[in-house]
Amino acid sequence: MQNYPALGKRASTHRPSLAWLWLLIFCVTPLLLVTAAAAVFAVTSITPGPFLCLGGSGLFLIILGAMCLSDFRKWSPTRTVRLAIYEQGFTYENKGHTETCRWTDIERIDFRPIEVRSKHSPTRKVSVIRSIVKRDGTVIGLADTLNLRKITGLIKAAT
Repeated sequence: MQNYPALGKRASTHRPSLAWLWLLIFCVTPLLLVTAAAAVFAVTSITPGPFLCLGGSGLFLIILGAMCLSDFRKWSPTRTVRLAIYEQGFTYENKGHTETCRWTDIERIDFRPIEVRSKHSPTRKVSVIRSIVKRDGTVIGLADTLNLRKITGLIKAAT
């Protein structure tokens, strides 16, 4: 992503989260090892214990794999998205197309509610940015895989 001197100094850059990848690395990889060990013991043993271990870990691996596949399908189309926030505006890059917007060019910001869960408080609804409409009619829709809570706070503070 290039710099835009007309927008001032870059404050931050945001990309889609890779949390699903860390889940895959730290959860699925050990399960693959356990499943492989259970398969080896199941083949070399006559007792039903290793077969139960193989079935249980295999079922858990399938469920976790399905969750990771779902996250991958959500993340994959937006993997090239990049939002850079500057002192006087922002740039939004998606699939090779870059849209530049000054804070003064914003006509309105559309929000959507999301539920935020916490261990220490009940579930609550928070409004996050869905899209930004410029004065010339251009609509910039932000990808759901970005950290929209953080970006909403930054953009609200800047405008």
